[in-house]
Amino acid sequence: MKFVYIDQRGDGAAVLAAAYHAGLITAAPAVADIVQIPFFAVHGGAPGSLGRIAGMENGDEFYALSAGKQGRLVTVSAADFLKLLAAQETVKAVDVSDCNPAVVRLLLRIKKEAGPKKWAITVAAFVLKRQMPRIISKVDATKSIFRQNQG
Repeated sequence: MKFVYIDQRGDGAAVLAAAYHAGLITAAPAVADIVQIPFFAVHGGAPGSLGRIAGMENGDEFYALSAGKQGRLVTVSAADFLKLLAAQETVKAVDVSDCNPAVVRLLLRIKKEAGPKKWAITVAAFVLKRQMPRIISKVDATKSIFRQNQG
């Protein structure tokens, strides 16, 4: 199964959701653990950019996707596209854009425009750490839907 978590830049809440789902971080990660996640505060590509966060021995893969301001549109479009390909049982797309507070988007933009700014990355990680309960609820809902579809 492939799990694609979507946010504005593909390097904030989407990365945390994918990492949590893959078991790379706990429900209460340290800021230092967050900044070490692959693609955290690094990916930030143009809408449509996809970063692979982790792969598991069972074949599950976890990705973060940049969708700009169109997370909901991308999620719905992806679902429809996957139905056309008869792949909706092998790929799940989840929008977690609403877990990225405006201050995180601003900090990651500063980092992108002004060059590597460790303080911006650290503050963004600290703010997103406080969003973990919301992120976890979305990941857990995704896991629950997946289990229902398998059973």
